[in-house]
Amino acid sequence: MFRNTRCDRGEWRNERYRLREIKKHKVLVHMAQFIQVNVHSNIIIVNIPPRHDIGSNSVINLEIQATNRKLNKIAKSLH
Repeated sequence: MFRNTRCDRGEWRNERYRLREIKKHKVLVHMAQFIQVNVHSNIIIVNIPPRHDIGSNSVINLEIQATNRKLNKIAKSLH
């Protein structure tokens, strides 16, 4: 019989965070690869809009801002 202790829940949250970071990283890698393969084409990269139904300092909006900064960095480096 296993109990869900506070430590276990914290580790589970950390694991969820790591998985989310890996998925986000994969998306950015795929975007960079797509841009590199299609150098001969015009590509428009659009920022992800923030969610206006929640606060600007919410975790979701902060992650969106970080992803947009990374997308801009990728676009400038491959320009």
